[in-house]
Amino acid sequence: MGDHRISNWELDFLGIIHEFKFIIIPFIYSVYLNIIYYKSKIKDEFVILLSINLFTVLMIFHQILTMNENYIFFLIPLLTAFIHTYNLNKYTKNIFLYSIIALCLFAVTKYHLRFNEQRKFHRLEKVNLEKAVDAKIINTKLEGLKWITKTFSEDPNEEIKIILESIELLKNEEGKFSVITDYLFIPAVLNINDYSPNQWYHPTVSYPLKDTKYYKKYKSFFVKKLKINQINKIIIVGNGLENLLTSTFSANCFKKTKLSEITFRYEIKVDCGEFR
Repeated sequence: MGDHRISNWELDFLGIIHEFKFIIIPFIYSVYLNIIYYKSKIKDEFVILLSINLFTVLMIFHQILTMNENYIFFLIPLLTAFIHTYNLNKYTKNIFLYSIIALCLFAVTKYHLRFNEQRKFHRLEKVNLEKAVDAKIINTKLEGLKWITKTFSEDPNEEIKIILESIELLKNEEGKFSVITDYLFIPAVLNINDYSPNQWYHPTVSYPLKDTKYYKKYKSFFVKKLKINQINKIIIVGNGLENLLTSTFSANCFKKTKLSEITFRYEIKVDCGEFR
C-alpha cells in the first residue's frame, strides 16, 4: 500500500504547512534549539532533540500517507514539553517560550473541542450529532453508544431499520458464508465468525487495485483464506460495497442475489478459474 501511495504522492509544501501549522511552529523552534546545542557541542541534549525532531518528521510523513483521520496532534504538547525542558535562556528570549506554550494551550483546547466534544471527524463532519439515537436499538451489546452516520445523518432510525433487516437475513442464511461489511459489529452481535480476509475494505488502503504491484498476491491471499475456511458464498452488507468483489475478481465468478437494500449474496461459481 505504501509503495503505491508514495509512487502517486505529490509533495505540496503549502498544503502541509496549512494542515499542520500548529505542529510546524513548535517544530521550527525545536530545530532552532537543536542547532544551538549542536554548535555548543552539548551532545546529550542535541541527540534527544534530534530524535524528537526526526520523530515529528516521520509522524507527519506517516499521517500524509495514511489518508485517514488526523492522529498526530499529540505532537503539539510533546514538542512544547521538550522545548520547555531544553530551552536556553542564554540564546532565546522568554517571549518565544511563552508564545509556544500559549500556542499549545490554544491548539489543544481547539482540537479537544473539535474532536472529543464535537466529534468532527471526516465521516461526521457537518453532521448534527443531536440527531443521534440510542445504538441499543440495534443490539444490547451496543448499550451506552449513540448511533448516527453521514449517509443517514437526517434519519438514523431509517439506517437502523435497514441494519436490523440485514441482521435478520444473516440469521436465516443457511450454510457457511463469509461476511464483508462496514458494520463491523454485526458478526459480534450474531456471535458468528465473519471469515472475512480483510477487516476493512478501502481501495488502495486495505487492498490493492488491479493495476498495482501487489494485486496478484492479494488476490491469491483472498482465495486461500476462503478455501481454508471452505467458504463458497459471500454476504456483503453496506452502502457502496455492492461491487466490491468485482474490483478484484471477474463478475462472471459470482451468482449475485440482492437480499435487501444494502445486503447482497455472492455465490462463487464452481467453474470460476480464479478460485481454483
